[in-house]
Amino acid sequence: MNMKFKKFTACLMATASLVTGMVGMSASAADMPDAPKNYGNTSITSFTVPPCTMDWRKYTGDYAMRNKNDSSEVYFYAQSGTMSLNLRTYGCTTGGSWGTNLTMNSAGSYVDCVSCSIGTEYAIKNYIYERKNSSGNRMYTKAGLELRTTSSYQGTTISGVWSPDSYMTSDMKYAN
Repeated sequence: MNMKFKKFTACLMATASLVTGMVGMSASAADMPDAPKNYGNTSITSFTVPPCTMDWRKYTGDYAMRNKNDSSEVYFYAQSGTMSLNLRTYGCTTGGSWGTNLTMNSAGSYVDCVSCSIGTEYAIKNYIYERKNSSGNRMYTKAGLELRTTSSYQGTTISGVWSPDSYMTSDMKYAN
């Protein structure tokens, strides 16, 4: 009886330790300041953005167009650069064609673009996932970005991250 009790107790303690460890790990990951705030960031590295008097520049880095998996906001965070940016969110096709500018302001109204400051995390409302054709099918399966600075004379080079899908956190602000 004593041996059965010891085995039972050891098994119970091992299970309790395992459960406590899993709960502790998931809670600490959520509390980390650098925990993901979306479904996966794409890095933007040394991307040259023209001044607002020039044509818009499509983001053409690796994974320039990303699958849009839900109706959430686009996540954008320019971590370095010298000036604010104007930004558009585009619906893109599976075949890689740029479609329509579907950028919205924080109130949910269509706008030509939103402004984003360097060093601030943004949620950008859009209508990419929801846009349907006349048959009721989704028109766009991917999202893309188009950028230029807010300056008439000066461009900038930025680095940061973006994601086509995200969820709002207290660190983020809606772009207008």
